[in-house]
Order: sequence, then C-alpha cells, then structure tokens
Amino acid sequence: MTFYCAKIAAIGLFLSCVACASDEAGSDTGPMWSMAEVDPMLTPDAGQPNVDVPDCVDDLFSNQVPAEMNGQTENADDSHGPAPCLADGTSGSNDYSALFVAPTSGIYRFSTLGSSFDTVLHARSPQCDGEVLACNDDAIETASALELTLDAGDAVILVVDGFNRAAGSVTLRVEGKETQCDNGVDDDNDGVADCSDTDCFLACENPETWPSDWIAFEDAVLEETNRARAVARSCDMDRFEPAPPLEMDVYLTYSARLHARDMGLNDYFEHTSLDGRSATDRMRQAGFMGASPTGENIAAGQSTAAEVVESWINSPGHCRNIMDPDYRVLGVGYSIAESGRFDTYWVQNFGGSH
Repeated sequence: MTFYCAKIAAIGLFLSCVACASDEAGSDTGPMWSMAEVDPMLTPDAGQPNVDVPDCVDDLFSNQVPAEMNGQTENADDSHGPAPCLADGTSGSNDYSALFVAPTSGIYRFSTLGSSFDTVLHARSPQCDGEVLACNDDAIETASALELTLDAGDAVILVVDGFNRAAGSVTLRVEGKETQCDNGVDDDNDGVADCSDTDCFLACENPETWPSDWIAFEDAVLEETNRARAVARSCDMDRFEPAPPLEMDVYLTYSARLHARDMGLNDYFEHTSLDGRSATDRMRQAGFMGASPTGENIAAGQSTAAEVVESWINSPGHCRNIMDPDYRVLGVGYSIAESGRFDTYWVQNFGGSH
C-alpha cells in the first residue's frame, strides 16, 4: 500500500494553532487556571487527583502519566458545544469530556488515537463554559492530537466531538514529553530517556549524517523530478510547459529528511508534524531562507525514486508542485521505517530560491 499527499503555501500564510485550527495540532504555552476555579461536583476515586469535577465533565484522569480514558458518545449529551476549529462539522455533536490536572510542570500531549470514529479534540479552561485553549481536527488521519504546556496543578478539560455527528467509543490518552535530551532521566515516565525517546528526535537526529544509500535515493528523486519537469504536461485541468530543472537545496533537504524520519519513527503520515509545525515552519527551522512560494509532497510505501515520482505526477496536486515554474530549488528526504504501517517515507520540499 502506498500513499502520497501535497501541500502548497506562500511563506507566512501558515497559521500555528494556539487557540484553534482545523487539521493542525494545537499548542498553548501560556498560563492556565488553578483548580480553585473548578465548580465542585464529583468526588474523585483512589489514584485520581483530590479535586472536584464540574458536572459537565464525564471523567477524571488519574495522577499517573501516561494515562488513558475510555468512554462513549453514543446517546451522550452535547455538553460543551461545537469544537471551534470545525464548528460547522461538530455542531450538535454528542461529546465526551475528561478533566486533567498536571501532576508536574511540563509539556503534555493529548490524542484520540484508538477511537472508533472521526474525532475533533479541543481543550478548555476548567469550567463548564470555559475558554477554548486549543483545538485540533485530524492530526493523525481521523484521530486528533494537541499539546499543552502546563504548570503543576494546572487543570484543563479535554472535549472529544464527532465530525458530522459521528459517535462511538472514545480513547483519550495523555502522555508527557521529554524536554531534556541529555540528562539521562526519563522525564516523561514512558520507559525511555534522552535520544532513545522519539520526543528528542529533533535534538538528537542529525540530517547532515544520512546513510549513503538513502542519499542515493534522494539524488535519484531529484533526477526523476527534473526529467518530469522537462516535458510539457497537464496536471488535471492545468497545462504546464516544460519548467527549468530544480537545484538541490541543503536546508530544504534537512527539513525533508527530518520530516520523513519523524513520520517513520512515529508512524503517521501528514504534512503537519505531531507537534503542530507546518511544512513552512520546518523549512525555516532547518535554516531555509530562500524565497517563496514553498510547497511539499509526501509519500509512503514506494520502493524506488521512479515509482514515487510517477505516483506524484499521476496526482494533480503533487503534479502541480513538480511542474510549477516558480519553484527553483528542491530538498528531498528519504527514510526507512523500522516498524509501522509503511517501510519507506519520501518528502519533497520546494522553494523559490536558495
């Protein structure tokens, strides 16, 4: 099985999700709210924080992280209204909610992986009419994910809605995030520390030292891409004349490599990273300072450069990226995944100049 996906944007047009964004993971790094502001209602069980829970909340997370909650939205109420990042798609949707209290200060990742339906996840301050702090739709296929930076004792309500009123069983998971990658300590209690933890991927992975056989695949993609650009063709209804050959850009290569590797290690396939970064974010963070526009093609499962470029050419959006004469530079990333749904990941990052 193979997959491919395209995204195109002008520099500066991507919005990070702090309060709300559809299809990009959200994050919030500001102060949260204390439990003193929570309306007293429910009594916690053993192993849960000693707090009161608002009557609009279904469950309370345990003191331990990572933790997982399971619930149902079948025959449930719409207790929190629509998810603001997809208001039309979640209006009238039954929801499931859980209160989380951070046991320690740090970054926490929440996800609905394992739920039986297409979910939209949003986080609110700990009142029934609380302010929306973050919102995400489909960060990982039909599952949603977001990250919040919390101080010890901060509380937040996680709300799971269904897209187009879909309902079913909910899996809502919270895990910590390794924030120090050289202290020998398992900071997020997930059983692995430092560079063995995929949270430390960006700090520990060096895109300058790539396996030579992977580099050979990347060079072959550049060659196949330029061969495709040399021929006039139609991408769906858009006609393109032959375009100038692309030059390999080192910084776009770094961003493409890191995204290919990240998708393989974390078994996902999206333009938006699990931490909410867009393709343009990744390019800039890798050091790319070239001109706009920028664009990205991704693919997974193909075995050769010719196969992956052909699959992109046969898809209108990817084809437009490859044939766009405004693109003059390219970065290619290739990675083999040790486990997961796909064994190979391919990324093209396009730019207007070096």
